[in-house]
Amino acid sequence: MAHEPLTEQHIKRFHELLKKHTSDSGKSWFRVGDYKRPPNTVGMEENVAPADVPKALEGLLIQYH
Repeated sequence: MAHEPLTEQHIKRFHELLKKHTSDSGKSWFRVGDYKRPPNTVGMEENVAPADVPKALEGLLIQYH
């Protein structure tokens, strides 16, 4: 995987590996290895709306590559 181009599936897999067996993984609304359901904030900053995450990630990957 380290020598492959970064993809949406890689990011979802990384999320799954990081969040599996955490307190978040037991929450019915939390999606380990997939896109978020409810909106969230980090600190006082709002993040991308759940419906907009796939498009935002696509743009991020384009910029990255």
